Amino acid sequence: MVEEIESKTENIKKPIHIAVMGCAVNGPGESKKVDLGIVGGAGNTNLLYKQGKIVGKVEQDKIVETLLKEIEEMNKGD
Repeated sequence: MVEEIESKTENIKKPIHIAVMGCAVNGPGESKKVDLGIVGGAGNTNLLYKQGKIVGKVEQDKIVETLLKEIEEMNKGD
């Protein structure tokens, strides 16, 4: 998953800090310190963090798609 995201965003020069965490224990703390984070939860539900705040839930099979969309939006800003 991380390799796919890295390869699809390698041309983005804007520094965007991302956390992809599978651990529901440590993940929230790490995701509060980055621009964009995804934290594994129970079952198929993962939490999406943006600027340290939970902004939604993401199904397992939509993580890459969702992160890429959010990264693109953040890249457009400023």
